[in-house]
Amino acid sequence: MEKIIGMYNKKKSESGDLKKNLILSLRMIGEMERLHPFIDGNSRIAWIILNRELLRMGFPFTLVLTHLVFSYFSPEELFLEVVQDWKNFEDVVPKN
Repeated sequence: MEKIIGMYNKKKSESGDLKKNLILSLRMIGEMERLHPFIDGNSRIAWIILNRELLRMGFPFTLVLTHLVFSYFSPEELFLEVVQDWKNFEDVVPKN
């Protein structure tokens, strides 16, 4: 875990691009998910970490509801899912 987080922090500090940093976050979380001995392990923690990182980068939180999303999507595909979730949220919630 420490190695994964260390590499993530190093790469994130080297990149000034928000999209790249979000994809780095998704990749880190996916790697952490794969460490769990059960296929559905740690999904709740993964979503907490993802939303914490999103908020730290200035993005809104996400509620992508696809089960086992970190197991089935690449970080780039998951990025598109997160962006789509934001669009869906904007369509449902009325703007002031």
